[in-house]
Amino acid sequence: MRRADVRIVAASNVSLDEAMERKAFRHDLHHRLCGIHILVPPLRDRQADIGLLSEHFVAQACYEMNELLKTLSPDALERLQAWNWPGNVRELRMCIDRAVA
Repeated sequence: MRRADVRIVAASNVSLDEAMERKAFRHDLHHRLCGIHILVPPLRDRQADIGLLSEHFVAQACYEMNELLKTLSPDALERLQAWNWPGNVRELRMCIDRAVA
């Protein structure tokens, strides 16, 4: 028999407390998995973060695609901040990746 020390990182866009009340999620599993709760507000509620995240994703995409470092124009940044971002940070990352490519 082999022993393993395992850590599980899980994320959900559903409130597990509410899901347990509706009997849609098992209480015993929640008890085993529940370590800490981190509530991250949606990107559309964090307009100030869009510029910093966009700059980071542009630099990262340029590095991964072996491109010269590009920057966002003020107009592009304004458009990114005006968008509602229903897909949150992952959608912003994919948008930046497509723009760099």
